[in-house]
Amino acid sequence: MVRLAVPATAANLGPGYDCLGLALALYNYLELEPARRWQLVIRGEGAESLPRDESNLVWQSMEHLWRQTGTPVPCVKLTLVNGIPLGRGLGSSAAAIVGGLSLANHWLDKPLDKEELLQLAAELEGHPDNVAPALLGGLCLSVTEAGRTIALNWDLPPHLRLAVCIPDFSLSTQAARAVLPRTVAHADAVFNLSRTALLLAALAQKRLDLLGTAARDRLHQEYRKDLIPGFDAVVTAAVEAGALACTLSGAGPSLLAFVVSAADGEKAGRAMAAAFGRWGVQARWVVLRPDTRGVRAIK
Repeated sequence: MVRLAVPATAANLGPGYDCLGLALALYNYLELEPARRWQLVIRGEGAESLPRDESNLVWQSMEHLWRQTGTPVPCVKLTLVNGIPLGRGLGSSAAAIVGGLSLANHWLDKPLDKEELLQLAAELEGHPDNVAPALLGGLCLSVTEAGRTIALNWDLPPHLRLAVCIPDFSLSTQAARAVLPRTVAHADAVFNLSRTALLLAALAQKRLDLLGTAARDRLHQEYRKDLIPGFDAVVTAAVEAGALACTLSGAGPSLLAFVVSAADGEKAGRAMAAAFGRWGVQARWVVLRPDTRGVRAIK
């Protein structure tokens, strides 16, 4: 039997469009065991909507690794206990891909290393910004060069927390990408380059006072916010409640606030949910630590 935990992820983090991602301490749990007949059990998030047949993304990812390694597909029982909401910008598809690949790899006594798993995961997902932190943990910078994904990860300041506000509607990545312009102004590109560099430097040097400036963006949030009722009000509420910065989590609709304590996170979470409520949107919130390990085996 193999058991794994794979973390949620928040991509972009403001200016780091399609290249930054952060692993969060919110998990999907996967279990694989021998069985006389093939079975797929799903509990938690998505239990009512996710497929329980071979079209399930976790199972497809497992089969992909087994085909890549020339391994016959075994007869197994796969159990998924999901804590990551679907379609909320928290990396549910990346968690499914990384979880499936890693589970199949552990089943075979890990013939592939994390570098090889990263390449497979990025190919299946189509971009590396979520799969890299799901696999490696921490804050990840990832790029693709000549078809190869390169990812570097490091830990955030230990007292940093993330208040995540999750509205009760989903937003597909395809819809969020459809509203983006095909070209951007040179000034906007420079703006994001400078803010991305400042964000990384501020986190590395623990200059958290600079996060409000560093997390600003001109490439995606200004276009996507119209898909999220109350976006500006929620961001303002988070900052007024003490958050250092507030950004979309991935393509949204969840919003992510950087705070320096769990208490500040609770204030920001309540303020964000209340702001959504004034726009007629129900929302829940949670305060999370960054995950530092990525996907891992558990007992």
